[in-house]
Amino acid sequence: MWLRAVLLSLAVASAASPARAQDPADDAARCLDFGADDADVTARIADIRARIAHHEPDTRHWFTAWSTVFGALLGAELTITFTAATDGARVDGIVSTVSVALGLVTQLIAFPPTLGAGGHLDAMPESSPDERLAKLVVAEQLLHRASDAVHFAQGPIGPILSGLYSIAANSLLLIAFSRTVAAYIGVVGGLILGQGRILSAPDGMAREWRTYRAAHADAGCALPVGGGSAASLDWRVTPTATMGGAGLSFGMTF
Repeated sequence: MWLRAVLLSLAVASAASPARAQDPADDAARCLDFGADDADVTARIADIRARIAHHEPDTRHWFTAWSTVFGALLGAELTITFTAATDGARVDGIVSTVSVALGLVTQLIAFPPTLGAGGHLDAMPESSPDERLAKLVVAEQLLHRASDAVHFAQGPIGPILSGLYSIAANSLLLIAFSRTVAAYIGVVGGLILGQGRILSAPDGMAREWRTYRAAHADAGCALPVGGGSAASLDWRVTPTATMGGAGLSFGMTF
């Protein structure tokens, strides 16, 4: 079958890449039989579909709830800004509006891969062995991306950036406008919202990918097909030299 040949070639090529930490021969052997047993492919599709179905409702409830919270707060802050009776209250409203708007934007951008994954799989055909193998490839990709999204959300970058932004935005109120009470309320409220959203995010898909990989030695062999993980971040610090002296440069890649 042409699709099996393509997948096997990609798996072997990926295993031979110098970026992989594992031995190429071991990885090639691990991926050699991926998709060879049609009955196993069918069972694994059903397994992944069940895992997604188990966690998709919780993810949808979390996403809907926090989107609604940020949307409602944005509307309230806009109302306060436009109806403020004093310049100080108007400044408070503007800063709060910008902060809440950023929270809503990041909420909508960081769309969980789990949402819609079940429907996407259900819409894919599986009437032939090649179609079922292609469906398994997509199913594993979805499961893996959902797991990566959980790990990224639970990592240090999100909470740190959220906290720093809340502190920085409200420091502007304190330093530039001497709005002491509003600044402290903004910092506390921003930290509660930002960290609460992160801590309440469902994390079950990370466990599902871990148990799925433990059950299937060749899990992930077809992940290079159609793209990699949805959430990744790399950072580096490098020395720089200019006519005025030397220093360090900081870079981040998303």
